[in-house]
Amino acid sequence: MYFSTLYKKYNKVGLTIIEVSQEIGLSVRTIRRLIAEDDFPVGTISRGKKTMFLLKSLCEYLEALDELAA
Repeated sequence: MYFSTLYKKYNKVGLTIIEVSQEIGLSVRTIRRLIAEDDFPVGTISRGKKTMFLLKSLCEYLEALDELAA
């Protein structure tokens, strides 16, 4: 459900921290803190100094939140 929508929006399978922040409504600083605490539920990959977030993992997280809210 989310994957096709977000893939059409960004046209890539890895998102930046700013893009993830906009999609889930958390600040970049909060996301970085959660990553440092090993408490961020979205899978990441490192590209040099840049951290990318896997679109598939983000979509799974959003779908799990939907299930909890239902």
